[in-house]
Amino acid sequence: MDNPITSIDDFFRTLLDINSPWKISDLQLDQHSKIVKVFIDFERGTKFDCPVCSTKCTVHDSSYRAWRHLDIIDYKLYLMIKIPRVKCSVHGVKTIREISWGRINTHFTHAFENSILHKAREMSVIAIAREVDEADKTLWRIINHHIEEMKETQISLNHIHNICVDETSSKKGHKYVTVFTNPDTGNIVFVTEGKDLSTFEQFHNALKRRQIHHKNIQNISMDMSKSFIAGAETYFPDAEVTFDKFHVKKLLNEAVNKVRIEENKETEVLKKTKYIWLKSESKLTVKQKEKLSELMDESNLNTVEAYRARLNFDAVWDIDKSKVEAYLKEWCKKVSLLNLKPMNDFVKTLKNHWKGIINIAITNLSNGISEGLNSIIQLAKSRARGFRNINNFINIIYLIGAGFEY
Repeated sequence: MDNPITSIDDFFRTLLDINSPWKISDLQLDQHSKIVKVFIDFERGTKFDCPVCSTKCTVHDSSYRAWRHLDIIDYKLYLMIKIPRVKCSVHGVKTIREISWGRINTHFTHAFENSILHKAREMSVIAIAREVDEADKTLWRIINHHIEEMKETQISLNHIHNICVDETSSKKGHKYVTVFTNPDTGNIVFVTEGKDLSTFEQFHNALKRRQIHHKNIQNISMDMSKSFIAGAETYFPDAEVTFDKFHVKKLLNEAVNKVRIEENKETEVLKKTKYIWLKSESKLTVKQKEKLSELMDESNLNTVEAYRARLNFDAVWDIDKSKVEAYLKEWCKKVSLLNLKPMNDFVKTLKNHWKGIINIAITNLSNGISEGLNSIIQLAKSRARGFRNINNFINIIYLIGAGFEY
């Protein structure tokens, strides 16, 4: 059975988990400013550890410091804690290293800081600042401190063999960051500024700092960016590269659409049909399916031929892995006979990235997880209306996608 609370002191002692040698020495309530202050002192004669050698030492002097705690019934709650300095026979006078309610050199309790981290996953920091009535720069300091700490203590790179690489923009048309995700856990493991070869160098260096050999990375899934290809070849030469299936399909859809655009200049039947050719049939409306069926009967349309080629290409992922390469070679021959420039350009792209595309069927790796995280990141970015600097943006990405526990 819970112990009954018989006084306001009991209430706050229980709420704040105040135990010996700590005690409540005073309570103050300001109704005008809506602030509650709980003064926490220590018992006379208490000895504290020297922060250097941990020897129990007598108190030299003390002073009150304020820590903001979670609000209570619309009142700001401050813990006014008397912090002692101890006199060590070896190291002299030193301030104690820690208290249970918060970090010794900050002005916020652990509970308050954790609430900020939870809110930052769902809200912009500017909105949180308004809600808690603190400067957004102050909240960024809290967030960045904990993210840097959790990156070191909670992200393990030791047993990662597969990695997915994707880039995302911090602002439209502005700076980019590259995100490295572990597809086996779905968690982000590394984020760095840029979208060029140097991003792979930075990830390589992150592994090296933890004494992990680059050969640990056996498979890399990424798009066909020249910079990414160069980065993988330079810093992870032993890894098998798999080009992202969805990126390849996007390029093929773009080729089909280019065929439609050119043909649309010569015929009215393709007017307002763009998405019929780009969506999977299962996602078409009844009206769109009827239109597609009607157009498929127009066998003289280049767009229909390009669309049929697209459907045949999609079938490659469902056949036996050992037959994929032969199937794609035959597909390329047939498409070349269509003599449609956008489709021929796509075939050329396939041949220039042949091994990485064949690996799609072999490794089953894709950037689907990264793309899903990217959409969440973009939503957070739109809410945040800017992150002040690129490091803040990177740390919000970690907060959202690294699977941290706090």
